[in-house]
Amino acid sequence: MSEPKKILLVEQEEKLQNVLLQWLESSGYRVKAVSDGEAAYTQIEHFFPELIIMDALAPRLDGMQLLKKIKGSPFGPPVKILILGDRQKMGEIFDLLGAQGFLSKTVQESAFLEEVRRILSVRAPVKNHVYKRVLIIGRHEECIQRMRTQLDAEGCHTDFVLFGEQVISKAVLFLPNVIIMESRMIDMSSSSIVHILRQMPQFRKVPILIFNYFLPAEMQNSSIQQEELAMSLYVRACLDEGATESLGRYQPDLFLERLEKYIKRGSIVAIDDDESTIRLLKKGLENNGYKVLAARDGHSGLELIRRVNPSLVLLDVVMPGTDGFQLLGILKNDPLLRRIPVIMLTVKNAEVDVQTALDLGADDYMTKPFHMNLCLKRIEMILESGR
Repeated sequence: MSEPKKILLVEQEEKLQNVLLQWLESSGYRVKAVSDGEAAYTQIEHFFPELIIMDALAPRLDGMQLLKKIKGSPFGPPVKILILGDRQKMGEIFDLLGAQGFLSKTVQESAFLEEVRRILSVRAPVKNHVYKRVLIIGRHEECIQRMRTQLDAEGCHTDFVLFGEQVISKAVLFLPNVIIMESRMIDMSSSSIVHILRQMPQFRKVPILIFNYFLPAEMQNSSIQQEELAMSLYVRACLDEGATESLGRYQPDLFLERLEKYIKRGSIVAIDDDESTIRLLKKGLENNGYKVLAARDGHSGLELIRRVNPSLVLLDVVMPGTDGFQLLGILKNDPLLRRIPVIMLTVKNAEVDVQTALDLGADDYMTKPFHMNLCLKRIEMILESGR
């Protein structure tokens, strides 16, 4: 049986402190309660909480001062922070300082405990993975919250917007690394939002990913195919205004795979029938933060590429069935896949082979045996140039 999670509660109002303490303890948490920031900081070194719930206006070190002090201490980074305050605007400030959540002091028990569970369920970012701030824009809160749960579990910091008119102000404050937006908003068209964002210097290169969402009742409708066709018009309008990519219909089991190259360092598909080469690539690339998926032949490699839409493909030439040159031609002639960079990695070193690969659209050509550090540099240069 696992140990109960430890929470440090910092609340100056005695009545509210008692209420929150009762809610948390009845949910199985081990709680230490204090009424001011100085006492809280002292308790951290002895209690080692996994979550601190703090009053934004606590005496003797308010929420902002305490948060800054925690972040600068040796035990700071693993501690998660939930702020309680009276003004929603304060939440935006604490968000920029690195707090994981903000709630009004008038919050109901169910909403309070749900936010505590959400924050505690978030894993720390995996070593070598790039920390990302993701802004989700959509009409349906149940869909957005499911996305947030998935992204938070990957170490992302998320926020969301339900109305188009709020997107710009939220984006300016939150400064997302990635924007995920539903293809059809209610009060303002998604394509108009994309257009405005692309006019702003800070968002010109930020990935904007478009998704469709249907309610369960709509999914049971026999006309769902016609609905998806209508949605494709909204998606196309967004892409025409500069959106990066369409994720298609939101499907929880495929969502993170499609986002891999945006929320982490990147995913790479390696296609090679030589087992030792695959082992070398997986070890070297995964140690540097990339996710590596492997295939042994061109047919399964193409299926894998279509499924995960990777950041980059490493492709052998000599393979059974579809060889590397044939697969390269297929990739570069597919409108959905042609933008994926491809590096040929092969024993074939004749000038004619290099020229054939470049003519077919390869982004680079490396011969075996290869040096792993050089391979990493070449991958990094190609991915950086494409951003």
